[in-house]
Amino acid sequence: MDKPTGYSYRVHSLGDSQWCQELAAPIWKEAADLVPFYDKELPEPMKVPGVVTNAFTSLAVIGVSFFVVKHLTGKFLDDVYAQFQPRVKAFLAKVEQKLNGGNRKAKKIFSVNVWYAEYDVLVSVAVVGRSFDEVVDQLKLVPSVHSRALNYIRTAGRQKPIHHYEIENGRVSPVPKLLDRISETMQPS
Repeated sequence: MDKPTGYSYRVHSLGDSQWCQELAAPIWKEAADLVPFYDKELPEPMKVPGVVTNAFTSLAVIGVSFFVVKHLTGKFLDDVYAQFQPRVKAFLAKVEQKLNGGNRKAKKIFSVNVWYAEYDVLVSVAVVGRSFDEVVDQLKLVPSVHSRALNYIRTAGRQKPIHHYEIENGRVSPVPKLLDRISETMQPS
């Protein structure tokens, strides 16, 4: 398959070494099959200081940030996410039993972030569940949240560099949390 142009990706995670090995590395590969790795300097709001583990928390995060580098906003979900979502659903559906200890007990967050260069803003959508089965059941809501977020930005303006939404128990936050750094999206609500 030819990779669409105008997109790239980065993977981020919050968790221990098993979390990174079992989730971050395979998600990285799935994204790499679809779009090129974002090898440029990250926009300032996307930089995450230091390494964090979930050894003492009840939260474990895995996410993919896609970069839309030109005016293709409406096409992103058709071009890339529509192909990425089924791969992620299949992967997450079988990974739960591999996790041990704190990773098995931790609340799971899978985020799909899109940096829209046209607006100089990151739209972050975190899908939250007690298990990956709960997360997978809610992934279908992600495209509509991103569409709604773009409409919000067009009418209300950028305001802050990150517009963060959460999906939990099938409910979507009605307005975004307006944040300055991606690391703020990795904290419990």
